[in-house]
Amino acid sequence: MVLFLLILLFIIFIILRFKSWIINYIKVLQTYKHIPCPPHRLPLLGNLFNLPLNPY
Repeated sequence: MVLFLLILLFIIFIILRFKSWIINYIKVLQTYKHIPCPPHRLPLLGNLFNLPLNPY
């Protein structure tokens, strides 16, 4: 029971810590989904914040 609570708190902490990054990554994936590039080829951390969110 204690281990379950610790794991749950750890997962919540990770989600809160990376919430803005996850939201930004989802926006980039939705923006670039029409470009013939598989999603795993998009940069994860490096140039993710430099990509324009509106390609048109």
